[in-house]
Amino acid sequence: MHRNVKLICSMVLVCFLTPVWAHSGLDHVMGIETGLLHPWSGFDHLIVMFAVGVYASGLNGIRAIGLSSVILAFMVTGASAVYLGAVVPGIDLGILLSLLVTGALHISSKQPPVFLLFPSMAGFAFCHGYAHAIEITEGAHVSDYLVGFLSGTALIIGLGFSVSRICSQRGVHLRLLTGLVNMTVGVLAFVN
Repeated sequence: MHRNVKLICSMVLVCFLTPVWAHSGLDHVMGIETGLLHPWSGFDHLIVMFAVGVYASGLNGIRAIGLSSVILAFMVTGASAVYLGAVVPGIDLGILLSLLVTGALHISSKQPPVFLLFPSMAGFAFCHGYAHAIEITEGAHVSDYLVGFLSGTALIIGLGFSVSRICSQRGVHLRLLTGLVNMTVGVLAFVN
């Protein structure tokens, strides 16, 4: 168990070495490769989507798949809003709230009902999709970027799910640590 705790702590520390926000003015986007790598470059997106995977690992099969599907579908919806010319205020606030709410979900011992969980996660995913789509420059291969971006996000969710399941089998529960990281980053982002 001691080795697993070291591994988890090392993974968390490595995450802090990446840029804090993915939305830092990326001025060019080419295609699938860039889309695939982009979700890993921003700490906010990385920890929220990892947290979604950790949370989904505690749900039954259909709800776990449903939550992941809702996240990916509403990221596409958020990105589509950009391409349709919609100007949506409060995107940064939505991303900030996604950190705080996913943190609270993990810290709380109670599971919210699906009719509250799924719509709130859909709203947060919309904000993440919108923010990342804004960074795609005109003339870029938008569909390729989105395929890569969704694949990268799905990989992060899957990683959170898998790491959480492996840790649980070894007696290490990742849920509280994940919640504390998300809440801490959310509070720090709020005060900055």
